[in-house]
Amino acid sequence: MNFKRPVLWSVILLLLAFSPAYSGIDQFFDSSGKMLRGGTAMPVAHGAAKPSGYALPEGIELVQGAGYEFYPVAGRTFAEIVKATNDNGPFTKDRSGRRPYNNEWQLGLSYQFRLTTAVDEERSKIHAALEIYDIAFTDNIRITLPALIDDTSLTPVEKDLWGQYLSRLVAQTRDLVSIIRDQERREKVSGSIREITYLIFDYQEGMDIERTVESYLRQETEKLGEEWAGEISRRTADYEKVTAFGLKHEMRRSFFRKGR
Repeated sequence: MNFKRPVLWSVILLLLAFSPAYSGIDQFFDSSGKMLRGGTAMPVAHGAAKPSGYALPEGIELVQGAGYEFYPVAGRTFAEIVKATNDNGPFTKDRSGRRPYNNEWQLGLSYQFRLTTAVDEERSKIHAALEIYDIAFTDNIRITLPALIDDTSLTPVEKDLWGQYLSRLVAQTRDLVSIIRDQERREKVSGSIREITYLIFDYQEGMDIERTVESYLRQETEKLGEEWAGEISRRTADYEKVTAFGLKHEMRRSFFRKGR
């Protein structure tokens, strides 16, 4: 299919005299940077719920709008608890080892479009004027963290160490969420989508014009969405490499200062 996207405002004004058609598109992308096909989406994460049956240290604030899962850890000392997080924490993506936290995510992109078309029978071309609006971005984030079963055997100092340790993990995941929800990158995608305003393509007898235009739009925004998700995936991986999955906590500021 031969599509062109010239900016021909005189033609656009002519086309607006035709009755427009309206439609909407929803697309979802995973952390590998690929668009999700039917039946592959993970369950939607609901809210920042505290772990059932376990107590979080005071001052721990979970990220709003993200879902949480907790795995139990125990120990008579702080050192034993940390060992339990290393032994029982979630696997890395390649399952080569475990880490004390996990961060799974998917991205969503939706928009509405208004389509006005006209047929140039002499040249066998379709002219389509597009207005894309109500562009919206969503995310589905699930964070896994450790939860201490019982802290009664810990001294006040060890309880404080545990609180600081968990606080660092929460800060690590909070940074990852901020990367996933980067507003500047979302605005960049939105701007690229809005630039799709006018199409010319070959006309074939009996073709469904609206379906053809919608298919083209889906393909174009799929590319943009995969680029967006892929960039987020690379940036989160870079962040975790720089911070060594939270072990080099002091590198967080350096990462963001350099604008990675």
